[in-house]
Amino acid sequence: MPAPANVSVVDRTAFLRVVAAYKFMQAGVLIGLGLATMRLVRPEVAASFGQWVQELPVGYVQHVAEKFLGWISGPTTQRVMLLGAALFAYASLFLVEAVGLWMQKRWAEWLTVVATATLIPPEVYECVSHPSAMLFLLLAVNCGVVWLLIQRLRHELAMDARRSARQEAASAAQAD
Repeated sequence: MPAPANVSVVDRTAFLRVVAAYKFMQAGVLIGLGLATMRLVRPEVAASFGQWVQELPVGYVQHVAEKFLGWISGPTTQRVMLLGAALFAYASLFLVEAVGLWMQKRWAEWLTVVATATLIPPEVYECVSHPSAMLFLLLAVNCGVVWLLIQRLRHELAMDARRSARQEAASAAQAD
């Protein structure tokens, strides 16, 4: 009976496309937030945002919105512009990851592992400080993405090493 074929746990193309779609979605959200943040420079928009925050039900969302409003409402618009620029920069990182993953580039897999893994400690802190189902879900998804990408990369590195060893053995046999 022949040995079973070496089958990957997760189909590479489908998995990378799903992660790429997730990264495209994250980039879209951050671009939307960046555009909304840039609009807060206008006083009338900031005032209506402040009124909306006061109407929110008491809870974590209102707490975060009040902290955000307190942070951006200063004598200058520099904080708002800085936050908007940071959101756009982060969205750019997500877009680079998404395009690279969609094109099945190994560098994009490594970039996604590093970029996503660096966010796990702050996400854990937020889950402990302000527990919510959404935060736990985001943490679980990001941990899952990192773990699965690492498994994929380890599998591919092992396959590359076996392929290289076979090629070396074949060229050594031809040399004899």
